[in-house]
Amino acid sequence: SLAIAIVLTGVGAGTLVMPLVVRVLLDQMSWRGTFRLLAAVSFVLLVATAVSVPAQKEPKAVSQLGPRTMAGSAPFRRLYLSVVLIAPGFYAPLAFLNDYAVSVGSSASTAALLVAAIGLSSVASRIWFGGLAERVGALRQYEFSHLVFVVGLAVWLLARDSTLVLFVAAGLHGLAWAAWVTAAPLVLAQWFGVDDLGQLVGGFYTGLGLGAFLGPAISGFVIDTAGYRPAIALVVVTSLLSVATLRTVRHLDPVA
Repeated sequence: SLAIAIVLTGVGAGTLVMPLVVRVLLDQMSWRGTFRLLAAVSFVLLVATAVSVPAQKEPKAVSQLGPRTMAGSAPFRRLYLSVVLIAPGFYAPLAFLNDYAVSVGSSASTAALLVAAIGLSSVASRIWFGGLAERVGALRQYEFSHLVFVVGLAVWLLARDSTLVLFVAAGLHGLAWAAWVTAAPLVLAQWFGVDDLGQLVGGFYTGLGLGAFLGPAISGFVIDTAGYRPAIALVVVTSLLSVATLRTVRHLDPVA
């Protein structure tokens, strides 16, 4: 769990740094130019990191775990549903908190700092959460992360035009994010073992991708038609449904 937490601090660091970098770039060039520059830099860095990964020394046996096996597992189905439901709340602040802050009177720089605050809170707490999971249990920490997501989104809903309260919401979201990503692989290992953990995590994260695909699109539609507050209320509801779904997992028996 500590190794996972250390690796995943990179995600939080990117969320901390990149909103500030993008804000500076947007002050110097158009958004199209900013996207092109980010695309070029990302391409170079991703290729460099991909080719630098050392070759696997010992070939692993082909995994027997497939989509049908995962779909036939009640714990996996419920965990999967919970991640689909939490994903809109997971991504909503990253997608819309900046624009929301500007819409209620914050400057563009302050709005960028709000997203950076998510990254700061996340990167500052990930290693701590990595150690905590071993002491309190991965599932308990995972459930805790969902509750903090709900609280953070509710604070955002109540913030209105208060910059201070928006920063509190951003900080809570970063904490929840750190607790979630460090606990999720451990929950899967606890239920299914580690032999096929790569496929388990990959299959599980398709639920996060599905929620990320649908959530921002639906939230954006609601924002365009009814405003920000109904959209935030919607992701609060889906996050609460995720919490309720996750609570049912505890009563099931591990597969591994």
